Amino acid sequence: DKLILITDSTAECGLPPHQTQEKNTKNTTVPGNLTMDQAVRNMVLQAEVSLYESVQMASFSPAVAMGIEDRFGKIQSGNIADLLLLDNQLNVVMTMIAGRVVFDPQKLDSNREKYLQDWESAIQP
Repeated sequence: DKLILITDSTAECGLPPHQTQEKNTKNTTVPGNLTMDQAVRNMVLQAEVSLYESVQMASFSPAVAMGIEDRFGKIQSGNIADLLLLDNQLNVVMTMIAGRVVFDPQKLDSNREKYLQDWESAIQP
């Protein structure tokens, strides 16, 4: 419960996503291109950590570290419904932000324009 999975820090370094730099003088993390679903897959498949523990490291443990576990990090009534649905290979199949589907490949294929409008409105504060 003390290990937290994080993704790359390229946005914090002012770099576009997935672009690296040779020297990192501003931050204590080095930019990379690790996504959270890949971090969970790495823990399960390479480090042989259970799926349950790996998901905890990606969700509840960070929420506790930030002091927001009363709203984020677990599925329960009253919490913000930011959820991922993974397939058997631990690939993202669907994403929800605040209870709204913002990524669904089947929806994207069938009605791309409406889907993109829904996604943009869901991520606006």
